[in-house]
Amino acid sequence: MTVTLPAHHGGGNRSGPAPSRLRSSCTGATGLPSAPPRNSIFTVTRDVLRRCGPDVAEPKLSGQYNFTYLALTILNSGIRPLLTRWHPALTGWEAHRPAGASTLDHEQAWPRADDLRAELETARQTLTDYTAALATACGIPNLLDTIPTPP
Repeated sequence: MTVTLPAHHGGGNRSGPAPSRLRSSCTGATGLPSAPPRNSIFTVTRDVLRRCGPDVAEPKLSGQYNFTYLALTILNSGIRPLLTRWHPALTGWEAHRPAGASTLDHEQAWPRADDLRAELETARQTLTDYTAALATACGIPNLLDTIPTPP
């Protein structure tokens, strides 16, 4: 099975203020800015499941998880709760940025910024753990093992 993912959404020329670091952290990994694009991780996963059909949902031998189970668990347990909780909270804070205040300065003044950063780190660790199981279910090496770690 070969799956071709769409080109990364975003980048290039943007209009409006530069995104804050927290906004980038909440949206960059998931592809979910304020209005979810066609290429969000949720949309791409649904498209893969539709195109591949029931083959990716077949139970694995030896009790291993299949792609469908892992993909839905990652989305519904790893990503969706974080976005459901923090996306509205961050959007609400951003909406009250005083005229003349930079996006970054306003973000740094947010009383809940450290809480969001802590939850982002927890989510990052959880999603990193899922990559090994997902690689095993797909019969490929864990791609995170190929990324050099910074010194």
